[in-house]
Amino acid sequence: MKLHGIVSNPAYRHIICWMPHGRSWKILDKELLASVVCKKYFNHDNFDSFNRSVNGWGFKVRKEEISLA
Repeated sequence: MKLHGIVSNPAYRHIICWMPHGRSWKILDKELLASVVCKKYFNHDNFDSFNRSVNGWGFKVRKEEISLA
């Protein structure tokens, strides 16, 4: 539920956002995701750690769109 709240938060639209169809989300700025979002919600500022976490939650990278779905 934490991730859904982050992606839905208008304050982070320039960092991470929903894709138009609403079934996946896209990271727009990895550096800001790590330094702002991860630091606030996950107590670290490491993008690779965030990526491992979302992969562990069952999300997959869609390389053709560079988004996680």
